[in-house]
Amino acid sequence: VGSEFVQKRVAELKPDLHVFGHTHFPWDMTLDDGVRYRSWPLGTPEEQARRIASVPTEQAERWYPLPVFDSDGNHYRSSPSCWFSLMYTRIQREPESCHMAPFVAYAYCKNAPTVPDTIISPHGSLEPATEEERLRRERYSAKSSASVTREVRRGQ
Repeated sequence: VGSEFVQKRVAELKPDLHVFGHTHFPWDMTLDDGVRYRSWPLGTPEEQARRIASVPTEQAERWYPLPVFDSDGNHYRSSPSCWFSLMYTRIQREPESCHMAPFVAYAYCKNAPTVPDTIISPHGSLEPATEEERLRRERYSAKSSASVTREVRRGQ
């Protein structure tokens, strides 16, 4: 939830939806408290390239604001770009855990426990459904790889 203060406040208010930021990952998940948590970060150009290389859809490339409710007042559907939050459908969510994605541990704390790639993203990246998506992935893959390499070197 971010902090004890925010967690307590969300528990007091009992909203249907909590919109938050600063995760650097698109996020959409309903937790055990029944609250739907959503984040739709703009991100740096490098983060945008990684997102588009992973999910090569037009929606990921244009990155328009994500609707929260539809015209009938119902929660708007999720986006494939929010795949990272699905990790917690495969493992238990433990806010106090210090497990890291392998590339993050490699860059910043080589001795940290890691979460297997198969848990974070069991299918790797979203397979392009069209030739246009395949070309989009190709356009962004080099920038995506270069940014990860830069981060790993920065952490060494």
